[in-house]
Amino acid sequence: MTWKSDLKVSDLDPAERLEATCRRCGAVRYETRATCSAVPGLADARLDEVERRLTCRLCRGPIRLARTFGHLVTGFVGGMA
Repeated sequence: MTWKSDLKVSDLDPAERLEATCRRCGAVRYETRATCSAVPGLADARLDEVERRLTCRLCRGPIRLARTFGHLVTGFVGGMA
């Protein structure tokens, strides 16, 4: 299980932004709980489903979601012991 399969759109703080990066062209945009909920069928979806269903607005390519904390973007948190 990952954070994307654990969290639902409704679990997000209203002010939290998700960074959506296109895997094809590299375009970046930010999604919020309100913008994800506006898409039919995504109001109660898990974030991995949101990532699969949203596409780039420029090239229609697949996107990758990452959580943002203030000005920091986190996709993977880990390290070597």
